[in-house]
Amino acid sequence: MRLPAIACASLLSACFSKPGFHGGPGDGGGSDTGGPGLLHGVRVLGNGVTDDMTVSTDDLELHFPMAPISLPDSLKIGGTEVLGDQTGCNPEAKIGLAFYPVYTMTSGTTAWPTETGDQHDSSIAGSATGPAFARTRVSWLGTFHCGVTTQMMSGASTFTVFPDGRVVRHDQFDTPTTTTIGAASCGCGGGVGNYFLTSYLTLLNDRFTHLGFNASTNNLPMPTETTLASLHDADSVENPNPRWACLENRDAAAQRRFGIAWPASVMPTVDDGGTRIKLEIDTPPMPTTTLLYDWSNDDPSVAAGVRQVSTAWFVDAGANATCNATEMTDLFNGYAFARRLDVDQGGTGVLVPLDVSTGIYAVGGAAVPSYSIKVETALTGVPPGFAISLSFPSDAAPGVALNGVPLVDGVDYLVQHEAAVHTLWFAAGLAQGQTLTVFEK
Repeated sequence: MRLPAIACASLLSACFSKPGFHGGPGDGGGSDTGGPGLLHGVRVLGNGVTDDMTVSTDDLELHFPMAPISLPDSLKIGGTEVLGDQTGCNPEAKIGLAFYPVYTMTSGTTAWPTETGDQHDSSIAGSATGPAFARTRVSWLGTFHCGVTTQMMSGASTFTVFPDGRVVRHDQFDTPTTTTIGAASCGCGGGVGNYFLTSYLTLLNDRFTHLGFNASTNNLPMPTETTLASLHDADSVENPNPRWACLENRDAAAQRRFGIAWPASVMPTVDDGGTRIKLEIDTPPMPTTTLLYDWSNDDPSVAAGVRQVSTAWFVDAGANATCNATEMTDLFNGYAFARRLDVDQGGTGVLVPLDVSTGIYAVGGAAVPSYSIKVETALTGVPPGFAISLSFPSDAAPGVALNGVPLVDGVDYLVQHEAAVHTLWFAAGLAQGQTLTVFEK
């Protein structure tokens, strides 16, 4: 059974950005959560080395533990935990990566192949701490046996969090040797079945009421919605290959939403790539929905190679936290990951694509005192909550104007300076015909 997508009515900027800003540039706006006109940036507690690390916005809290595998073990939306666990053979629990049936890389992993000498380890590092964005990288390494052969795999997941609850997750998975399932016992699968090489996230169904996603054949939304309460394991959707999915809770007292957009694989010559929505409705401990990206799906062997994928999450709570099929498609097109900015860099024009690994428009090259930024011709605009990084001769915070009207730091945008680069996050979008000027003061 293929589940239909959700249809609801609301505007793009209201439903999918929740930036904490309303009104025109520099008019004092008004925050959704307090402080007249003030934006609330990303906040980081802990360092991931001597204690746990927590990255938070007004609506989101992502926790990285000091554990054998330090991938996030908690995702709270509006203060409510939404990550789920599963049982069985190397289940896709919480947030992680899997080389099923050999192992899963999930926070707090304790089950592991028991052969002598097998190991697993991880490290966590935060390279940006707000307010415009925060970035946390979790690197991991593991060895395993299929028969008598010891093999190693390594990888890393990087999470870039923005003030409006957008999270760009970038996974890299390195398989240095080709692995074939064969007849040998391999992990808890016992040599039966084939390999799945995946990146996943598992959500608790009772934290949401509705699920929707687009049709894979044409990337257009289906017209009706599906309630999670009406589903059973027999309705599991293993291979819809959607480009986006969205879960929402319509309880007026606890509205929340989790949306995800998947781009295509960056290594289509190695694996076909694809996405799945996996439902575990009747399975203990609690019903869950797992959102997966597959590099390899039910394959007898996995070829050697480095695989990468980026996914964009859209997380928010409150009155605007609703799923809308048209808007989700717009955000898929805007963030995952095709649109470009037309940047005049000190008299030299360049089209700047979104860096899919960070979700930031990164303008490289020499530092110049002024930049003029527009939307690429023929595009309708860039959605609210976009970020761009620029280099200036001075380390002083730059000035910003929109169509010649000065913008206000902390009201219209947030800026942070790291490693000789300024990154600016803008609460509003950039429409066709508008010009942003960012200049050295």
